[in-house]
Amino acid sequence: MIEDPLGIMSSCGRIPDELRYLVERELIAFVVERNNLTRGIPNWSGNGSSLVNLESQQNNLRGRIPTELGSISRLEFLHIGFNKLTGRIPSSIYNLTSLLSLAVNRNNLHGEIPLEIGNYFPHLQFLFLGENRFSGQVPHSLPNATRLGELYLEFNSFTESVPTNIGNLMDLTKISFSVNQLQTGLDGLSFLTALTNCTKLKYLDFGYNKLRGEIPASIACISGEIPHGIRKLQNLTYLYLWGNSISGAIPSSLGIITQLLRLSLRYNQLEGDILLSLGRCRQLQALALSNNNLNGTIPKEVIGLSCLSLHFGVAGNSLIGPLPLEVGNMSQIVQVDLSHNRLTGEIPSTLFQCPMLNLEGEVPQEGIFRDMKCISIMRNKELCGGIKELGLPACKVHDKKKRRKLPKLKISIAVTISFLIMLTCFVAILYGRRKSTMRPSLALPTNERFPKVSYAKLCQATNEILDGNRLVTVKVLNLNQKGAFKSFLAECETLRNVRHQNLVNIIIVCSLINFKGAEFKALVYDLMGNGSLEWWLHPSENPLDMPKLNLN
Repeated sequence: MIEDPLGIMSSCGRIPDELRYLVERELIAFVVERNNLTRGIPNWSGNGSSLVNLESQQNNLRGRIPTELGSISRLEFLHIGFNKLTGRIPSSIYNLTSLLSLAVNRNNLHGEIPLEIGNYFPHLQFLFLGENRFSGQVPHSLPNATRLGELYLEFNSFTESVPTNIGNLMDLTKISFSVNQLQTGLDGLSFLTALTNCTKLKYLDFGYNKLRGEIPASIACISGEIPHGIRKLQNLTYLYLWGNSISGAIPSSLGIITQLLRLSLRYNQLEGDILLSLGRCRQLQALALSNNNLNGTIPKEVIGLSCLSLHFGVAGNSLIGPLPLEVGNMSQIVQVDLSHNRLTGEIPSTLFQCPMLNLEGEVPQEGIFRDMKCISIMRNKELCGGIKELGLPACKVHDKKKRRKLPKLKISIAVTISFLIMLTCFVAILYGRRKSTMRPSLALPTNERFPKVSYAKLCQATNEILDGNRLVTVKVLNLNQKGAFKSFLAECETLRNVRHQNLVNIIIVCSLINFKGAEFKALVYDLMGNGSLEWWLHPSENPLDMPKLNLN
């Protein structure tokens, strides 16, 4: 066995060729994950090799997967994910009939997966193909790998429909087909019915595809009768069907799956009420139903679930009525989104029993809010107004005296803006006359605008998500802007479809709830060491080195 826990190989940036003899003769396991290896995988021959475990994930390995790996007949674990490998999976790899786990995720691989892959790997238990550029059909032969437990095909370009025989994988615990181009076949969403046979299933994600239609009656239990199949999914904890075009009502039978931790049905076309049966999910931490066509009131049985601690989102629907007093039962909730509905009535005082929400805005002075003994404003630093006893700062433009000053203020602002416009026009004319004598840009270079971050700070900020003193570029999305979420999904789809060896490689996509309880989405790229494309196309000198100009 060879391991490299001290990262000695990273000093030379490659896997030494001198190891060929050991690999081809005596070695059983070769593990060099999480180093800084930058060259390709060696062309080791497997004739007579005893190698069982080959793990080189989380490096910067480039090039193609060597065809020679297919001759290591005893190989059971082939983990080469989280690299920068390109090309197709060699056909020789499918000769490794002893494989138990195949991981090539997070590379730049492309092409179609053989339709007979399930026949090639009869003993396969783990298959990780996510975050590449694979296309074509989802192989119908996958159920022939009867021991398959985890199947990840997310962030690719798979098309057509999901095979219904996927429900024959009786040992399946996790399945993720999110962010592909899967469509609904002639059988509709019947593959969901087939998956009810997978009694060990815990994680199900088909988010952001092109699925349409209603959730099948065998799942939905619309008639009120509990189907036998739905009882089998008692172990399901994660159900993600977000970002499709699923219509119809929310299945009442979802309340029977009492082990659910997270349920996301947002960005669909669901109609009807939020069903009371969801109140039976006593372990539910996050419920996302935003951007559908739901109506009716918010059931107190659902919003009153004390287990809800991460997210409760019903924004972008047509919900009516008052906000139930039971909202205070979500004492540990960090994010509640009720926006863009038709809710009425007073804000219940029990909302202040949710200290993690970080409320902001004006506190009313009527009703229950007249008595400071009935409310608590702890940990909500952005509140203003309210009765004097609360000691909150005054809200901007709150009293009548300030409102009377508004006309005068508007006139002053208008005059100031007019003056600035005239001044801008004058400067623009002057600049146009002297354009030929001025440099094209006075922008600060990238290294002055964006300071470098040390490895220690990066580890602390990312919870050690990256190793190896690796410099990265982090793009954080401003989710307060309208359409930011759809923009994030569109950019993810673009990154999935557009890959090139000369483009900056994406390392990871972050989508989570941060420590403040706000939704956080970011894209992490490799740092481009030679500056930016804009700088090379339009180079500019350092403004400190440029000659001063006399405007006289």
